[in-house]
Amino acid sequence: MSVNSTLHIRLLGGFALEHHGAPIVIASPRLQALLAYLALHYGEPQPRRRLAFLLWPDSSEAQAQTNLRTVLHRSQIAVPGGNQLLHIDAHTIGWSPDHPVTLDVEAFQDALHQGAAAEAAGDEASAIAAFDRAVVTYTGDLLPDCYDEWVQPVRERL
Repeated sequence: MSVNSTLHIRLLGGFALEHHGAPIVIASPRLQALLAYLALHYGEPQPRRRLAFLLWPDSSEAQAQTNLRTVLHRSQIAVPGGNQLLHIDAHTIGWSPDHPVTLDVEAFQDALHQGAAAEAAGDEASAIAAFDRAVVTYTGDLLPDCYDEWVQPVRERL
């Protein structure tokens, strides 16, 4: 797949999504939170029950499951090719492994790790370059408009 067919997800400094080189506007905060959580757990299909509880902690289980189904339906409409981007079954939801995803949080963490490794190896130039990439990648707090409990520990860690 070409780089343009990759789904690009930005969570640092605010939620943004780009697919096939075009921005996709996701107005629903719940859909943003769902896609962000799935992106942060890429490669790990998430149980529907966990997602429903995380996104609607004050709702009954039945209502939370209904809300999740509604948001999933909206994702199919809001995201072109959304039914191919997410793998959804009766028990789990996750990004389809057939569609590459880039995530700014991952790029930031990779740059930090590369910088630390280069610094430990005494390679000052590579360390500076990697830390510079980390600074450029970190465009703000993780999902600053999201106040879900699951976001707080990740935001603080970053």
